[in-house]
Amino acid sequence: MKQMLLSLYIKMQNLLREDDGQDLVEYALIACMIALGCAAGLNSFATVINQAFFTNATLIRGVALHALIRGKQAFVREMLASVLGLEGG
Repeated sequence: MKQMLLSLYIKMQNLLREDDGQDLVEYALIACMIALGCAAGLNSFATVINQAFFTNATLIRGVALHALIRGKQAFVREMLASVLGLEGG
């Protein structure tokens, strides 16, 4: 029993002295830091993208409304021309 405990103690001491797994832990920490940085950066990037889409949607809505109004004016002009018998509006 004493020999087994001594053998276990020696194995534990050797395990604590070795640094084979230290590189893996460091790479895992670096990966976590990069992931956190990406998450923080993507949040602000998402805000910018959302604002750009909202601005473009507003511009498209304005252009569509303007085209609709112009289309109605052209339609009214054509109807008046046909009712009054005018050619070429």
